[in-house]
Formats: sequence, C-alpha cells, structure tokens
Amino acid sequence: MNEMHSLSCEAIRHTLASYTWSGDMGDEAGYVSTFAPDGVLAIKNGATYCGRKTIGEAFRTGFGASPEQLEQRRKAGGRFAHHVSSLRIEITSSKDANCWAYFAFVGPDGWDHWGRYTDRMVLAGQQWLIAHRRVSIDGHAAASAPNQTNRL
Repeated sequence: MNEMHSLSCEAIRHTLASYTWSGDMGDEAGYVSTFAPDGVLAIKNGATYCGRKTIGEAFRTGFGASPEQLEQRRKAGGRFAHHVSSLRIEITSSKDANCWAYFAFVGPDGWDHWGRYTDRMVLAGQQWLIAHRRVSIDGHAAASAPNQTNRL
C-alpha cells in the first residue's frame, strides 16, 4: 500500500460518510452530490434510480413511500441514523474502486432495517463519487419503512 492508495481510501470513506450524514439529516443536495452525475442507486428487489436528478426525486419522496407513510415518518420525529461498518475498499485502478459495507438504520423507535452496500466508485477530478450503489436489505423490524414499502 502506498500513499496514493491510502489517500484514495480515505477520500472514499469521506464520500461514503457524506452520503450517510446527508441522508440522515435530510440534505438532498449533499446526498445526491455523493453520486457521479450518471450514478445509479439500485435497491435489491426494488427500484433503480439513474442520475442525480432521479436519485434526488426519490430521496425527496421517501423512495416510494406513500403520502400517508411520509406523514407518519414526519410525525414520528426523532433522529435517524445510519451506522456503517466493516468497510472494505479495493482500489482497482487510479480512477476506480469497489467497496462493500454493512449498515444498520436506527429510527425513532429503534433498529429499523439493516443490510449491505455494494459500491463502485469513480474518481471525478479530485473527488471519489458513487458510480453504482446496490442496497441489499437483509432484515427489518415489523413496522419499518422497508416492510411497508418494500423499498428503502
């Protein structure tokens, strides 16, 4: 491992942390900025969103939640927090990398859903961006959003 590899890994960690924090804080602009302009967000057994505009629209509408479900989430209030762990990064070239991580989502009522992220990253200028993210939900609480919408 050389210094460039270490710097790339740290920059990728920063992008993935920005994705998580922006999502948890409801920062749509920050969230979509972690994707390449033509980036893809694919939910296993669910929808696929292509490009920043489409990903932003999905973010804004709760990834397919009904108006009633969005209102229920709003009323629940509280803090939302994604916890990401066991991040594995493989730099495949000077401008490409693959990443894998586990995640768990905690909502106002506790553990909500959990699973895995599988990412393909690209270096765009000085920033590593998500070219493709696959979200695999491995489990969820009975009243969780994925259980109600079969999406994020």
